[in-house]
Amino acid sequence: MKSYRTLAGPSEGLYRERGSKFLATATPIQQVEEVSMLLAASRKLHPKARHHCFAYRLGYDGESIRMSDDGEPSGTAGKPILNQLIARNLTSVVVIVVRYFGGKLLGAAGLLRAYRMAAELALDNAQVETRYVMTSYAISCPFEHVGRLEEQLGKLNVLIYSRDFNAVPRFLVGLPMGEESTCIARILSGTLNLPLEQIGDAPKYGGIEFTPSDEKESHLS
Repeated sequence: MKSYRTLAGPSEGLYRERGSKFLATATPIQQVEEVSMLLAASRKLHPKARHHCFAYRLGYDGESIRMSDDGEPSGTAGKPILNQLIARNLTSVVVIVVRYFGGKLLGAAGLLRAYRMAAELALDNAQVETRYVMTSYAISCPFEHVGRLEEQLGKLNVLIYSRDFNAVPRFLVGLPMGEESTCIARILSGTLNLPLEQIGDAPKYGGIEFTPSDEKESHLS
């Protein structure tokens, strides 16, 4: 199954250097829009802070990245923060480091160390978890199979997003990415009480049909 490492929840770290205070917050995210919201909240919470530097990674493989020095010398803030995320193989995480200036210049080396240490402390305090990537599927079935289908979904711990019992019963579920065919076959086999060999790898059998859906994307720990 496809998986990735992220944080279970927010965490903080505090580093002090020659009077300056560096407060780091590490937060799990799923969309880039959350970064702007978190930055706005940080600036509201720390209106007297001189800098709000950050870095994030998004995507199952951490392929989407961005960093900001927010007025610090180029490469002295965002890059060391991002390097901590890369070194720990974390994604879907943003780290914001707020700096309160202490009156003494730290130089490029001092800034690099301070931002790295602040991010490191926040991540050290975080709980890391592995999440499995789920693919969304819609399942339609005749009414006579609803009970058995729900029973099989429960037995296989399939994530159910929604149920609709209008004209045609319909379930929106999440199946582990990379194992969709196997899961579908097991669900059909159990629901229809047929051997797996008879089901094969068909996404439709006995009036029950599985259709890939983009209605919901999920990550199950």
